[in-house]
Amino acid sequence: MNIKVRLLKYLEIALSSRELFKNSFLAGLKYLIFYKLLKRQVSINVVCNDGSTLHLNPGVFGIIVNSYHDHGFIKFSCKERRVLDNK
Repeated sequence: MNIKVRLLKYLEIALSSRELFKNSFLAGLKYLIFYKLLKRQVSINVVCNDGSTLHLNPGVFGIIVNSYHDHGFIKFSCKERRVLDNK
């Protein structure tokens, strides 16, 4: 997959995660730059829709956002710190 297609895919996933976090675009950009391009482990701070803040490992952030994009679950509860299943 060439770089343009990969960047468009990342952008699509970041835009689809707007319903999860208030700062989804900035968090996704940080994930892309530090975790994917520079291969560094940094904490990703996300602001949930209820106003609470979580510090996520980049791998966990990626799993949450990609699962949400692929319709693996309906909602992520920041307060309970768990994924709410679609079943």
